[in-house]
Amino acid sequence: MTINLSDSLHAAREELHTRAAPQGGAFRRSDLAAWGIDDATLRALIRRRLAIRLRHGIYTDVSLLDAAYADETRMHLLDLSAAVLSLDYPAYAFGQSAAVLLGLPLPHRVPENLSLIRPLRSDLRALRRTSTHRLTLPNLIVTTHSLDPATTGTTDGIPVVGRHLAAISTAAQLPLDWAVGVLDSVLWGEPDAAGSLLETLDDWPLMRGSGVVRRALDLARPGAQTILESLSRVRLCRAGLPEPQLQVPMYDAQGLIGIVDMWWERLGVVGEADGAVKYDDRQVLYQEKVREDRIRAKGLHCVRWGWEDMKLRIDWVAEQIWSAARRSA
Repeated sequence: MTINLSDSLHAAREELHTRAAPQGGAFRRSDLAAWGIDDATLRALIRRRLAIRLRHGIYTDVSLLDAAYADETRMHLLDLSAAVLSLDYPAYAFGQSAAVLLGLPLPHRVPENLSLIRPLRSDLRALRRTSTHRLTLPNLIVTTHSLDPATTGTTDGIPVVGRHLAAISTAAQLPLDWAVGVLDSVLWGEPDAAGSLLETLDDWPLMRGSGVVRRALDLARPGAQTILESLSRVRLCRAGLPEPQLQVPMYDAQGLIGIVDMWWERLGVVGEADGAVKYDDRQVLYQEKVREDRIRAKGLHCVRWGWEDMKLRIDWVAEQIWSAARRSA
């Protein structure tokens, strides 16, 4: 019987793709035997550039790699999958790599290096002397620390630490205002998580940047919906404004006007951090105008700002808020 090589390779490629998906898209050469695929088939796929080597003994389908080239985040996650598979011990995405995987905010799309953590094992006697041992490989930093597997999970096929440890270990590597934003993002979904975040930090007494995290925990609030709102609150308070209330519902005789990002009640000023919102839709623009008119009808003033304002004109935004407060007085 004649075997159509193209059909068999296509079937093998589909099988590899299916098998690799639950582990982030990459696969070990050593996985093949358990999957019922012989090494000759992989070699044929490599010759035809349908399978591409990511690290020693680690491969992926060329379609996944091509898609990753167009997206920094996807490339980081594919490389992260390959890194986890390349190690001969359990490891979990950690720090900024965990932030990318779990959708925590970063000042850059992806970090320069991959970050993993491996739990202490009883046979690693040399590592018992410190909880901050780091093993550095090309493009990869592996931290060794006591780690409860019950606090870990899997996201997109990649093992990862829990959200609280991901946030703490990420915040420790960022400037204070961004560290606040990372912690705010956890508190947005878990308003009562501040105590748990502090306990997580206490488990890492030697973590570099822990002082920044402690200051950030003091400033973190559960009402910031976006990273721009977090940065705005921290920077405007630093510029001399009192701390605003967050996510405050506004009402008039008609009922709910809307929920505003920030509310300086004593100043009579509403603040809106618009971020990347674009009002190209005429209906959305009209609704926003009606909303703002209803706020003004209450004798209040509304000040808006965006990313560029927070980056370059913080004092100007603060002055706009003070000026609106004088008009509301």
